Amino acid sequence: AGRDHRIGFHRVLDARRQIGSLVKPFVVAAAIEQDTDLHAGSLVRDEAVSILDDQGAVWAPKNYDRTEQGVVRLETVIANSINQATVHLAFGVGLDPILERLQTYGIPVGPTKPPATVLGVSEMSPYQVASRYQGLLNQGHLAPLKAVRTVVDETGRTLSKRPFQSSRLMTARAAVQVDHMMRVGAKVGTGRAFGSRYAEVMASKTGTTDDGRDAWFVGADGRRLGVAWVGFDDNRKAGLVGSVAALPVITDAFQYVQRSNRSSTLPDGLRYSWINQSGQIVDQSCEGAEKRPLPIDYPEARAGDCGAGDSDSQDGRWLKNWFGG
Repeated sequence: AGRDHRIGFHRVLDARRQIGSLVKPFVVAAAIEQDTDLHAGSLVRDEAVSILDDQGAVWAPKNYDRTEQGVVRLETVIANSINQATVHLAFGVGLDPILERLQTYGIPVGPTKPPATVLGVSEMSPYQVASRYQGLLNQGHLAPLKAVRTVVDETGRTLSKRPFQSSRLMTARAAVQVDHMMRVGAKVGTGRAFGSRYAEVMASKTGTTDDGRDAWFVGADGRRLGVAWVGFDDNRKAGLVGSVAALPVITDAFQYVQRSNRSSTLPDGLRYSWINQSGQIVDQSCEGAEKRPLPIDYPEARAGDCGAGDSDSQDGRWLKNWFGG
């Protein structure tokens, strides 16, 4: 259904649709590149926000479920796709540098730099989305997507081979941390119906736009990446949700391939540590401790140290009160 042969329109290559929450992993990556103290356990405000947009109108985005948690860990922003926390993060780091980095990642940013860019008003094709996510989930290395890389004859002899080329999309340090946050999304977040289907370690991100006009899903194992978009060509309201309409497409596709785990290898500058629900670095023996890649600049927890149980902890804290209150 990706091509309409009557008009020569190929949806995978030609359709430009708002990407919705698919932008959030890139916003978080941009924030980590801008502020290297950030990590999975950093705390971000999840509260009401109201600002003037690029047209001078009041912009007050809400979370999809209309709830607010007050404070959430950075990985939860991606895993549960939290709008208000994403906006607080972007403005806490600085909207302009975030938008500049999104542009370098290949995310379209209009000339007026609308703040809603951080919630996915940019329009991209499924092919473009796949290309950007390929770089993000490849430790920041971007390789051009190709339908044919090698041509062989009936004996297996190579007749033609395209050279492998790659470029740096973002730092490996940022990419790998976001990759692990997407794994949390596949395990317990909006992509859990995908991650729970298979035994392998997977990564995922859902996307939904206003009025459910577009439903997106990105899913990946250790070797393959899948992107699905569901919507109407005329952009009518459809009431679609990424986790319901698009997720099953990729989930079903992965049953036909030999799956593998996402890599556990970390780049220079990161090491595995254990954090609690408040984002504090704790000993791995502590109840509820979770293993995450963190910057090596943070000291390891002492044996038996389970933190103070305080959400205002030093190592987990990153609360920038951009909007006051």
